[in-house]
Amino acid sequence: MTQTDTSRPWNRCLTLAACYVGLAAASSVVYDAMGRPEVLGTLLGLATSPGAVLITYFVAYPLILPLDVPVETMAPETPTSLFNSLPLFTAGAVVNVLLVWGITAFARHFLREARRSAAQR
Repeated sequence: MTQTDTSRPWNRCLTLAACYVGLAAASSVVYDAMGRPEVLGTLLGLATSPGAVLITYFVAYPLILPLDVPVETMAPETPTSLFNSLPLFTAGAVVNVLLVWGITAFARHFLREARRSAAQR
């Protein structure tokens, strides 16, 4: 058996997912370096939308709520850095990759079971 030059689909999907997470991380650093322009923030929010929202509500807010400090007063005190938004957008991209992987695995399992039950009839 000869080896082909084409990679398996799994390697392509993994490479695509890694590129997506890396692009989200690099874009968040650029976003902070440019002084947080609203247009780029909106674009990053859309690119990582379900994951970033889930990270915000299930990770960030439960850590802030026990402090009894309003969120508005915490924002001006944080020092500006090139890595302020890096954890949020990168974790949002990772959550998006995991969501797509889970939905794809469920769909494959569902189709496999549907074929198996149709073959038994």
